[in-house]
Amino acid sequence: MRGYPLHLYPASLEPFGSDQANARIIVATPLSLPWGQLWFSVGATLYALAGAYSAAKKLLGSPGDPCIAEESFLGDDPKIVQLSYNSPIDIGLVVQHRSEGGTMSTQTQRASRPRVLLLLIVGLLLLRIPFLAGLRFIHWPDYESNEWLWQSYIIATYFLTALFIFLERARLDRYHITTLSLALFIALPIIQPILLQQVVNSLRHRLAFELDRSPQVLIGLSLAASLVLSRKPRTLTGREPVAWLLVSLVAGILFGVLGWVLIDIQTYGHFKLSGLLFRPDVIAPQLAYSTVFQASVASIDEEPLFRGLMWGYFRDRGWRDSQVFLLQALLFWSAHFYRAIDQPITWFILIPIASILFGWIAWKSRSITGSMITHAISNALPGCLTLLRIY
Repeated sequence: MRGYPLHLYPASLEPFGSDQANARIIVATPLSLPWGQLWFSVGATLYALAGAYSAAKKLLGSPGDPCIAEESFLGDDPKIVQLSYNSPIDIGLVVQHRSEGGTMSTQTQRASRPRVLLLLIVGLLLLRIPFLAGLRFIHWPDYESNEWLWQSYIIATYFLTALFIFLERARLDRYHITTLSLALFIALPIIQPILLQQVVNSLRHRLAFELDRSPQVLIGLSLAASLVLSRKPRTLTGREPVAWLLVSLVAGILFGVLGWVLIDIQTYGHFKLSGLLFRPDVIAPQLAYSTVFQASVASIDEEPLFRGLMWGYFRDRGWRDSQVFLLQALLFWSAHFYRAIDQPITWFILIPIASILFGWIAWKSRSITGSMITHAISNALPGCLTLLRIY
């Protein structure tokens, strides 16, 4: 949950007024991403993977020291004995001893995928908490105007999430990823710049900056092509319960209004309805774009990780849904710790509610589509409603 979107925050909106000759709109194009930002994104990805590998190796041990968990005969053939081993992170090591004509042959199979999946999850968490949240906590100079920081985090996070989706394409339903949520994950970075142009044409505002979506578009299209061309079967739930989509929509609106009221109290010390000027011609396009923007940033960065990938991974490790629910809520809250000092209402009230609400929707609907919708609307609405006082 990021609260106000960067380019919709009142401080970053500058009406053209009568000085239209000096007005400018900074919109990134596919060729506007400097090579330095691109390499920094690659570095951020490598940092996440290296840190995840190091943490897993030190904390979880090596599968090279297994313990015997089971000894069994395969079928009715007493000549084949299977010994199953398990490492601390549930990576199965299966050794088959076959006796043929007095000689013994051994076949070893190591199931390494759970370790790879864990590395990706830890890498995503490192990007979200030490990297992004840490920079905000120490008040990195001009953080809000340094788009390369956002760009690096977004590209690295999107890439690792896409890689996880491809590796687990045969079991995506275990991670609350449905056909619609996968389509949103791929399509939103494409839709958002197109909608931006419509908002720019209808509203006379400057935008502080706009993220370059071309790396995400390339990664998303590569993921789509890989899923289509892959021979491995894909397990996706193609039908979303309409009732849950409606629940998500209503929950996003109600939580967004609550956020507007509480953030106003946090910012100005009070909340009042007087002085509001209702302008549908202004609010409607802003809300439409801001919702898509939040969906293409907050929703696709955080929902697949906290309510999707983590949920399926730990549930496969034997965790109950209630335990994963509490874990994702705690980690999501921790990922916003930088708000604790200067935004106490957001930290102590709004973020915990968001952690519970988003997790509950994903848990009960068995899909992150609903939590993506609620997340996007509740992030977009407070900033858009604040504009009622500007006009």
